[in-house]
Amino acid sequence: MRCAFQEPKVLQKHSLQLSTDEFAVLSRLVDEALEIPEARRARWLENLSEPLPGIKSRLQKLFAKENSVRMEGFLDLNLKAGFHAGGLVGIYCLVREIGLGGMSSVWLAQRTDELTERLVALKLPFTHLQSSRFADRFARERDILARLTHPNIARLYDAGISAEGQPYLAMEFVAGDPLTQYCSDHQLGIAARLRLFIQVLAAVHYAHTHNVIHRDLKPSNILVRDDAQVVLLDFGIAKLLIDGESRDTEFTRHGGLALTPDFASPEQIRGEALGPASDIYSLGVVLYELLSGRRPYALRNSTRRALEEAILSVDPCRPSDVVIDPDPVGEWVTRSHKAQVRCLQGDLDAIVLKAMKKEPRQRYTDAGSFAVDLNRYLNSEPVAAHADSLWYRTKKYARRHRSWLQGAAVTAAAVSSLIAGANLLWRSPSPPFAPPAHSIAVLPFVNLSGDTNQEYLADGISEELLNALSNIGELQVAARTSSFSFKGKNTEIAKIARKLNVGTIIEGSVRRNGDTVRITAQLVNALSGYSLWSQTYDHSLADILKFQGEVATVVADRLQVRLIGDEIDKIKSGGTLNGEAYDAYLRGMQLYYRPNTGEAGYRGALAAFTKALNFDPRFAEAYSRQAATLLRIYMIGGDPSARAALQHQARAAAEHAVELAPQRGESHLVLAASHDIGVEDRSEAAREYDRALHLSPGSAWVQLNYGLFASLSGHFEPAITAARRAVRLDPRNIDARDALGVILTGARRYSEAMVIFQEAKLLRPDSHFIEYYIADNLLASSQFEAARRECESVSAPLDAEGRHDCLALAYHALGRQADAERELALFKAQDGDGAAYRYARIYAQWGENAMALQWLKQAERLEDADLSLLKTDWHFDPIRDEPTFKAIEARMNYPQ
Repeated sequence: MRCAFQEPKVLQKHSLQLSTDEFAVLSRLVDEALEIPEARRARWLENLSEPLPGIKSRLQKLFAKENSVRMEGFLDLNLKAGFHAGGLVGIYCLVREIGLGGMSSVWLAQRTDELTERLVALKLPFTHLQSSRFADRFARERDILARLTHPNIARLYDAGISAEGQPYLAMEFVAGDPLTQYCSDHQLGIAARLRLFIQVLAAVHYAHTHNVIHRDLKPSNILVRDDAQVVLLDFGIAKLLIDGESRDTEFTRHGGLALTPDFASPEQIRGEALGPASDIYSLGVVLYELLSGRRPYALRNSTRRALEEAILSVDPCRPSDVVIDPDPVGEWVTRSHKAQVRCLQGDLDAIVLKAMKKEPRQRYTDAGSFAVDLNRYLNSEPVAAHADSLWYRTKKYARRHRSWLQGAAVTAAAVSSLIAGANLLWRSPSPPFAPPAHSIAVLPFVNLSGDTNQEYLADGISEELLNALSNIGELQVAARTSSFSFKGKNTEIAKIARKLNVGTIIEGSVRRNGDTVRITAQLVNALSGYSLWSQTYDHSLADILKFQGEVATVVADRLQVRLIGDEIDKIKSGGTLNGEAYDAYLRGMQLYYRPNTGEAGYRGALAAFTKALNFDPRFAEAYSRQAATLLRIYMIGGDPSARAALQHQARAAAEHAVELAPQRGESHLVLAASHDIGVEDRSEAAREYDRALHLSPGSAWVQLNYGLFASLSGHFEPAITAARRAVRLDPRNIDARDALGVILTGARRYSEAMVIFQEAKLLRPDSHFIEYYIADNLLASSQFEAARRECESVSAPLDAEGRHDCLALAYHALGRQADAERELALFKAQDGDGAAYRYARIYAQWGENAMALQWLKQAERLEDADLSLLKTDWHFDPIRDEPTFKAIEARMNYPQ
């Protein structure tokens, strides 16, 4: 929208003329009134004690209906002279007002210099407040916001003062609803509300680690976008921290009244110096309201003084007690009232009340530990806020292992007691199953050949059909790892559909007789259990492409999705009409996907793919898999010159695949990896990853690898989006969740990463790799004692170095340097120079910069694959400004 550049009209001031001091008091009361439901405002005004003579009568005039003046009208007419749609502030054209507070207004605006068409939220102080005191406050807000770059915090784009002397902040415009409103409108249950709140904690934890507190956390400052992404607004009264506590400034004494009293901490009410614990208290109040529908202090006398006294001296009721008699604010509770009360009783009551302790030292130490407790609740694990006891831990164990306990050979009375206790605490029933539209999974076909050696054929035909369907843009197809996790299990279709989050399933069988293959396929509606279609095909191996095309056409027809020309071409491209080539290819795929495949297995797969290409030199899929297998062998290690040869062979094979089938995203993906792994041309790798994502958005393999590559370059937003998409497409794949957690850790979104790692742990409780990732996350978020406990649990021989690595960092952080050095010595004795990169990480965290840089140079000489992590690895934050470090990072050729 372009401005007409007309001179701003000067609005006549309302008859209410105010001094600066009167305005400061009145604007604070207006803010307070705006937080009170309209039906309660008259009573609030009646009980109000006047902080200054005449203030009460002024408020009464503002409220009077016959005067046709809304509370906002006071601000509209008395304070915002010069602000109007079409007006200019600096280079920004005002479009419309979108927010209002006691100290400033917020406008939707757009730049007029044509550098960008991006709409911004332009924050403007009222003219009454443009004193030196307010200018200092505004400058401080600008400086604070400029330091905060987090996906859950509204970004600062620009700041300055117009030619007319009007200060402004141009911030990210966030289209969303306040947290409580969003949850109410979407009728979210407790678990969903907690997951949104964990995003809030991640943002606040990030701000605290950058020495910034918010000071005004409340639902209206926490917006949720349509994609369920939380964004925190208004760090306008945040303060820089020095040594853990905030400075006392002129703003503390004068501007402190701007905070919203309902969410203020006791130390804020007392006017004391503030630390992160003050935000923890406010977050506790927000969570209290989010879960119960009420605020914690129900007062007969609705005055600010009464509220402040309650915050200082009254212990709030448990949230579960408040829900017993829900008010209209919490209508969402009434649908399953008893179940909601049971959910809040116990752990959630304890978590909320711990955050709201009057004494700051009794609250959570930081937002990260607050999030960890909520994650533990979601995972049915003991929480730190709850009083510890054998009975409490037994109940938690019963909940986590409910199905095992029901079948275990233990005393019947003990089982009954445990299950009864678990049932009392069990959460409300899960919502009705509603999978995404046009979602489908292909289960591994059953081998009916009577020969276990033909298993590769049934698996291969299933996977090839799955890959063919993934080329249909409107379909969401569960990836191989997830669908094949049910191989050999007699699991009900409905349960499989829930676990994979799909609405339809293809199952079938394969029977081979000489050169002829009989394939029976059936499409099942997972919600009803009814068959939508079934068919038997008799084909030779050379005709499998025809089978894939026929099934894809039927699926598209039954699910009412469009099957366009280029998607049909993709299904047909890259394959072979040579039966012997296809047979060799499927044998190679069996070896490639064999669990715990080592170098020998990959070399067997490589030989099979090479044999397929001997039969059909134009078999693009075989070239693509040949390249992928060469890269797997490269990653295993070995002589650097031999590895270089593997990389060049992989690139040549990938280039053949792209040349023969340029529309196959998987071919471009492997070519991208061949450029990426060698660190020769990451810019070309970036282009190929983009092409792969564009051509195959429905491939979990493409999404995951794209996400990992983008994260290594520090492009976290597209990386997280792609990795989350990979998890949705491949929900049973622990590697996808691990990758998402690692990406979130690199983005310093530790609380969110912990949720993902805990989900992965539920999928595979025995994975020591997940234990290591969790420990690393705890170290990154400064939870050193918890990290030590987790590190000590990493004991599997396959990743023993992970245990030594982790403990060397944890012991150092806890002041146990002798123990830390012992672990490092064990690590070096076990791995020699092969773990140079990881030694460098340890020394960087120990503050031994010279040793860290020396080992980094060694890692570079050895072409350590872990060097690709360098740009975003949190361990190296202490030495990022070292010239040697910058030089090594530059040689990694990260794309800009």
